[in-house]
Amino acid sequence: PIECSICFNTYDNSFKTPKLLRCSHVFCLECVARLTSALPQPRVEDQLPCPLCRQLTEIPLEGPPALQTSQELLSTLPPEYQREKVLWMEGSKLCCRQSSQDPEDPDACICLDVAMSKPNPPATP
Repeated sequence: PIECSICFNTYDNSFKTPKLLRCSHVFCLECVARLTSALPQPRVEDQLPCPLCRQLTEIPLEGPPALQTSQELLSTLPPEYQREKVLWMEGSKLCCRQSSQDPEDPDACICLDVAMSKPNPPATP
């Protein structure tokens, strides 16, 4: 597959990096991060059930970005996407350093909040 079977987006080398679960099913990093953020908290070690077969995959302490990447799928992408970018979790945000044209701004990064959205609490009268 060239796309994530959850969100149907094409794999890339950043937020849509193909991540391999223990059962050998592959999903994009963003979807795995969203599924992991929905797990009950607090837990010392998270185990994510595969959305297809329900087999558990242990999520590393560093979060979903530390899961193994499917090099087989990554190698099928266009050459500019075959080099995996460094991503990390900051709380519920999935972050990636943005290539910046401005040498004065080397720490520019883009973040994507993967937490489950909750409705706003009702206003107190």
